[in-house]
Amino acid sequence: QEFGIAHRLDVDTSGALLVGKTLDGYQHLKMAFAHHHVYKEYLCLVHGAVKDTMGEVNLPIAYDDRQNMSYIDRTHGVWANTTYTVLGRYRLKKGKTILTLCRVVIVTGRTHQIRI
Repeated sequence: QEFGIAHRLDVDTSGALLVGKTLDGYQHLKMAFAHHHVYKEYLCLVHGAVKDTMGEVNLPIAYDDRQNMSYIDRTHGVWANTTYTVLGRYRLKKGKTILTLCRVVIVTGRTHQIRI
């Protein structure tokens, strides 16, 4: 009987870890994620200047198991939806590097979706 970790974040990412302590709890969490009933919001520091203050990305994402990599694929990808709001833009002191702080809401939750 399988129960335990229902959702985790990628390595080097901070946030919540959801664990089903019972089989019923685990199945409930897995179904909630499968049906997109879980609200997932992140704060992301992005390299570069994000042009638009707000936006939505609707692109199909495919995943390559062998390379552990996700990518946009309009033929074989699965629908993915992400919305974002720019909270601030920053330039490193005495540097040319620009960073953008964004609030990102992942609607679907594909593997590596936030990274694409």
